[in-house]
Amino acid sequence: HFDDEADRWIISRYHALVSDATRLIEGYQLGEAGRQIYEFLWGEYCDWYIEMCKTRLRGEDAAAADAARRVLVYVLDGALRLLHPYMPFVTEALWQYLPHEGEALIVAAWPRAGAEDTEASERVTGLMDLVRSIRNARTEYDVDPGRRIAAIIAAGPLAEFLTLQASVLASLARIDQRQLEITEQLPTAPEKALALVTSG
Repeated sequence: HFDDEADRWIISRYHALVSDATRLIEGYQLGEAGRQIYEFLWGEYCDWYIEMCKTRLRGEDAAAADAARRVLVYVLDGALRLLHPYMPFVTEALWQYLPHEGEALIVAAWPRAGAEDTEASERVTGLMDLVRSIRNARTEYDVDPGRRIAAIIAAGPLAEFLTLQASVLASLARIDQRQLEITEQLPTAPEKALALVTSG
C-alpha cells in the first residue's frame, strides 16, 4: 500500500502497461508493444515520476524517501523485464545494478499486471496538465527558466490534492512555494496576472 498519489499513479500506469504490452506481444504486435514500453519509460517514468520523487528523495522524511525508492526500483525492474526482448544486453546490464533475486534478467519472470488506480491517475493527470500549462506560459512570455514565479490556483475539487502536492508542483513548474496559493475558487482574478485554464 502506498499513500503518495504519485506512487499510486505510476504503479497503476505500469500495471496498465504490463497488461497492454503482454497482450500486444502475444498477438505478435511487437512494434506497438515496444513503442508503448518506450513511451512509458521516457514519457511517464523518467519525465514525470522521477521528477515528482525528487522533493521526497531530498527531503527530511526518511519513510517517504524510502517509499519513493521502492517504487522507483519496482517499476524500473518491471519495465526492464518488458524491454528485455528488444534490448537484451543493455537491459541485462542495467538490471544487474538493481536489487534482485536470481542471476540474470533473461531467466527472470515476466511481469504480472496488477490493479489500476483510476482516482490517482485522474488526480496526477490534473497536476501534469497544470504544470504543462504553466511551463507553456513561461515559454510564451519568455520567463527566465531559473526564475520562480508566484501563482494563485483555483483548483476546484483538486485543491486538497494540490495542497498536499504543493512542493512537487512548485518544483515542476518553477513556482516560489512561499508565493503559491491554492484555493477551490477564486471570486475575482488579481490585477496584472496571466489567467490560464487547464483541462484538469
